[in-house]
Amino acid sequence: MPLFPAMASDSFSTKLCNPFASDIFPDGEAASAGPIVLHHVAQDQLEELILQAAHEPVSSVRTGQGRVVLLRAPRAGYGKSHLLHRLRQGAAGDAILVPVEFDPGEKITWKPILDQVLNALHQTFSAEGITLLDHIARRTFASVNAGMIRAGKVPCEQPETAAAAVEQRYLELFDFAKTGQPVAVWFQAHFERLLPISSGLLHQETGLMAESCTLWLRALCGYAQGGAEGDPARLSTLQWAIKQPTSPASPAPQGGMQFLQAPAAGDHFSKEKLGELCRLAAATRPVVILLDHLDGFHGSTEKVLQLANFLNDWRRLSGRIRFILSVNQDLWTQTFLAALPSALEDRLTSSQITLGGISREAAGDLIQQRLTAWRVPGPVAEQFTDHLGLAQYFAQEAGKLISPRAVLRYAAAVWQNQWNAPGPPPDPAPSVAKMRDMLDRLKERFGPPLPACDVSEALPLPLPEVPRSAGGTNGSVPASGVILPDPIPGTPRLPMGQSPFLAQKRLGPDHALQVRLHTLRAHFSSSPWLLLDQDRLYHLMKLSGQRLALVRFLETGLPGQPGAIAGVWQSPDAEILFGSEPYEDRAYWAALIDFARQRSAYVPGSRLVLFSSASAPVNLGVWLHQDEIVAARAQFLDLQTLDHPHLAALYATDEVLRECERGALSLNSADAFASIAPQLEPLWKKLLKPLPA
Repeated sequence: MPLFPAMASDSFSTKLCNPFASDIFPDGEAASAGPIVLHHVAQDQLEELILQAAHEPVSSVRTGQGRVVLLRAPRAGYGKSHLLHRLRQGAAGDAILVPVEFDPGEKITWKPILDQVLNALHQTFSAEGITLLDHIARRTFASVNAGMIRAGKVPCEQPETAAAAVEQRYLELFDFAKTGQPVAVWFQAHFERLLPISSGLLHQETGLMAESCTLWLRALCGYAQGGAEGDPARLSTLQWAIKQPTSPASPAPQGGMQFLQAPAAGDHFSKEKLGELCRLAAATRPVVILLDHLDGFHGSTEKVLQLANFLNDWRRLSGRIRFILSVNQDLWTQTFLAALPSALEDRLTSSQITLGGISREAAGDLIQQRLTAWRVPGPVAEQFTDHLGLAQYFAQEAGKLISPRAVLRYAAAVWQNQWNAPGPPPDPAPSVAKMRDMLDRLKERFGPPLPACDVSEALPLPLPEVPRSAGGTNGSVPASGVILPDPIPGTPRLPMGQSPFLAQKRLGPDHALQVRLHTLRAHFSSSPWLLLDQDRLYHLMKLSGQRLALVRFLETGLPGQPGAIAGVWQSPDAEILFGSEPYEDRAYWAALIDFARQRSAYVPGSRLVLFSSASAPVNLGVWLHQDEIVAARAQFLDLQTLDHPHLAALYATDEVLRECERGALSLNSADAFASIAPQLEPLWKKLLKPLPA
């Protein structure tokens, strides 16, 4: 028997699963929550570099060049990505941090990088919904207005005091959404008249060409106005605005029509605009470009050389900017050093930070953090840490660098071998037989079974009178052996008529529900194809699990997927898992499949149901290797294929239940579910069948 004690239902996901199964920073996921800092010295060094950039004179924006910081680790698993994520969280108020990714399979060009930077700057960074581009725009407007005040272009009684106030309170004063803000209103009203002076002042600060200054002032003003108007396409508008003509119209050689000189929107144009954007951003606060996840370049010296040249060009275009190049030692020595000439190597190694191993104290904190995050009870956590033997582990590894990932994998192995060892699996046959026996006894209790109702059959259907229980009008029972709990006293359900519902003369709430169900099913059936709607299917499984007598419905979190949930039908002897996210979310389903695999190893009868459309079957190869699919389907993966009529019927059922929840139909949700339950019974029976051998 496993040593792990039983837990509360809200700790379902930690009941038997390993808290250390996921690494410290799995691919594509955020760093683990909590206060643990794995590399104090390295984080202090990175924050000091950002602080130095913040204290450089403003003139460095115009004349300076960026610097590259090389962040190295002995190998994967030492926490580089975790450290950079914590840096983004901690230094967000002092610098603009922008993660940039390169595809090793594609040629490196400037346009996708410009798009990445613009999209990163379009993300909100405050509760008020202000984006980093808003921040840059308002700081730019404040800078040129303060310059006009100091130059006497804008009359003011105390110019220096007024200019300082504009520079300090720029987020408030240039909020275009506040109609009562006099500075913002005045600047918008006189924008075109002030534009020539503003462009000249921006040129002095950033070193951009006068035409580029005019272009960016117009684009940023339009972006700020779009935010005030709630325009969802304002980023696209800005991207369009920076491609507009920069030169004045020139006449044709013999007079006549004039021609606007628009810039060529090629890769050189994107390179130029990226450099200008970085200088505008660096005038606001220091910019830090994070370059991580470069392992795909290993062994490709040609592409590494292209990357280094690209990075060097970008560095020269930008003032007061820092590039953090994060690589493992093997990638650096075997590929970078083999490809780079000494001049480029010198540029990339002017500032270096090398990560070391984790200390025994930090390892203990990391273990405790993971136990706390998984809500492991205090006595159990204390027993596990005593059993873990970190001191002995570090003594055995004396003289070696120990990575955080190695500590977590050691803890995972100890948990797996000593704390979660399952006993011999019981024969699943009794639990299945028990469920069938309960179904048979329910049918005997409610009288002879009614004809089976397949969801693929077309409505209208004969709806026989439901036999009432001995309780009179205060009780009701489901039809066709539906697995429903006993009725709640005081909530009578209306009986169904004995004739097809469309031919009934009596009109009531149940009749209206059936008519609505028929209409919706015809609507969905008329579609030439139906996509698999995971949200609708999950909602149906959730409602069914909450109302069926044989199962209990739970929702559980997933390891390594903050905020993600899965649904569970749980009985005393079995459990069925359902996903809540669309299949396009690959990270979610990979985590859920791994979670289901672990559960099936310790809980007999545990399985994961995947719904698949007959017209567009789900591709299991996205999450599993081909040699794993057969084993997964035999052990824990239940693939339920639904054809077009099934999907139409299920979607119609879900929509009717949602309308009852919203109050659009006069029947309450409990009575609606009892009335509509026969449409779902064939699906329930399929789900409760054991996996084929």
